[in-house]
Amino acid sequence: MNKYSLFLFLLGTHFFGQSCFALQTITIADNQTKNITISAHELSRIFVKDDRIQNVRGLEGAYILTKDTLQGQVYIKPTPPYQTKPFNLFITTEKARNFNLFVSAKGISGQDIELKPSTPSKEAELWEKNSDYSQVLIKLITCMINDDVPSGYSVIYPDKKTKAVKYDNFTIKLQKRYLGKHLYGEFLLFQNLLNYPVSLTESMFYQTAARAVTILDSSIPANGQTMLFRVISNE
Repeated sequence: MNKYSLFLFLLGTHFFGQSCFALQTITIADNQTKNITISAHELSRIFVKDDRIQNVRGLEGAYILTKDTLQGQVYIKPTPPYQTKPFNLFITTEKARNFNLFVSAKGISGQDIELKPSTPSKEAELWEKNSDYSQVLIKLITCMINDDVPSGYSVIYPDKKTKAVKYDNFTIKLQKRYLGKHLYGEFLLFQNLLNYPVSLTESMFYQTAARAVTILDSSIPANGQTMLFRVISNE
């Protein structure tokens, strides 16, 4: 028997090695502009989480750019007078995302700049539309369990101040959300508040627009916890 079971609510049939640079993490949506700071005199690295940089455009003569085509990342260093003067950098990725970076240089060490997409790419929509509906749900659940990211999806983490939602006998806290075009997945942490074991079923966590629910452990010990995965339609 599998360690977990999958409960599907089917509604419809369609629809360069290790870096020692200082790290900046920038959450950015497709076609959004964000400020970044690079070193004025050293190389800084720019890369995209779960994607690869395909093309970089900017003001000619404002910077020196080295492309790492193997890793899908770039190294950049400004040239005078742009060591003290900001400029724009336009980035296109392999998954057809577009980012606009407003770049300022300072007298700091080389920077590692991680761009974390907060919106899905077109690849996510194509995968959802062109795949069998039930297989999409199963694949999304499986990816969440394995800490993987489906094609074109974005992973969104809740604010650190987000608290668990408390019910009479348990709490549920969102760990992260996997955002697609028509669907999104939720990774939730279930905490038993009772001093004795409880049994859970997937149907207990059904809600409007839910399409699939999986609980890793159906029997939760006293004050124990388990992981809950849920797929929701965002239409």
